[in-house]
Amino acid sequence: MTTKTSNWDYRPYNGYPNWQVWNVSVWLSADEHFYYYIMSLIENHGLTIATEIISEELRGQSTPDGAPYSKAAIKYGLHALVD
Repeated sequence: MTTKTSNWDYRPYNGYPNWQVWNVSVWLSADEHFYYYIMSLIENHGLTIATEIISEELRGQSTPDGAPYSKAAIKYGLHALVD
């Protein structure tokens, strides 16, 4: 799967810093079971450890739309879930 690398990817998108962060955030909460798993990790371990765990689990993967699950995008997405 190819990753989007257009210049517009690095501009604000739907209230997020860029398209990649927005897309990762959407996919982190798209599946109900995964959402509850993430929320459980946050509740039991805090945002920092939850980010580490999810980043490890998704290392090297991309969303179905091609956005890489980078640690920075995951961290932003998890913060968006609890804010």
